[in-house]
Amino acid sequence: MGIAWEVDSLNEGVCPELAALIPECLKACYDNGLDPYPLCIEEFDADEIVEIAAYGGFPVRYPHFNFGQQFEQLHHQYHSGMGKIYEMVVNTDPTYMYLQRNNPIVDNLTVVAHATAHSDFFKNNIMFKHTNRNMMNVMANHSDKIRMYMDRFGRKKVKDFLNAALAIDDLIDPRMNTVSSILKHIHKGTIETAYTIMNGEYEVIEAEIIETSELINKELKNSNLPEEIRIGAILREDEVIIPRSNFVFQKDDRVVFLAKKDSISVVENIFRISSI
Repeated sequence: MGIAWEVDSLNEGVCPELAALIPECLKACYDNGLDPYPLCIEEFDADEIVEIAAYGGFPVRYPHFNFGQQFEQLHHQYHSGMGKIYEMVVNTDPTYMYLQRNNPIVDNLTVVAHATAHSDFFKNNIMFKHTNRNMMNVMANHSDKIRMYMDRFGRKKVKDFLNAALAIDDLIDPRMNTVSSILKHIHKGTIETAYTIMNGEYEVIEAEIIETSELINKELKNSNLPEEIRIGAILREDEVIIPRSNFVFQKDDRVVFLAKKDSISVVENIFRISSI
């Protein structure tokens, strides 16, 4: 396992006393069946880890006062004795583990074991295993783009756009995004994307028509689709088509439709990869 303090360029990631104890701690984790990603373990002062926490665990983010508000809240909690950050773990490969240098060594060693279990969970749990593991670079790239847009369009215009986008952030359920990612991987056939709605009772699905699909060259009215499936739109090359009853499906059409969860097996059969 690659650990930050074993790398020459990061050999000061943790204090020597903790570095001497980490290998034994990790061995116990592995001996008990944990299978984490490689770990990058680093210690930070209280205010430093509060700053990273305000950025959601990502050192480089775009400029916005929302992060400053988060910092002030966390900073006040710590220095008034109302709260303390023991660790932060970022779901990436390698997994970044941030410890607070002000905490006792026994606390940080316990946190290493705890956070190693986090990494095992990230790697092996079905709800997490399809996460984009390049989040550090993605976030840094977003930061560069936002700063570029501020230079091009003006800080106020970009800030107003960010304010509007962040205003709806609480309305987005990340669990449903995770479920949708899982559905994409477990569905059979040529289903590209799937989103659950109405507490999972229905799925909005995008799928491609290939040569072996039973829909190819059929009119919509003759497709014998179940009542629980409703086609909303067809993307054919660069054209979006709202199909009528005489619409004829063609190879490479991308179909967006609504399906009740009980009819998903029928959908998979319609868009099957082979006729076997």
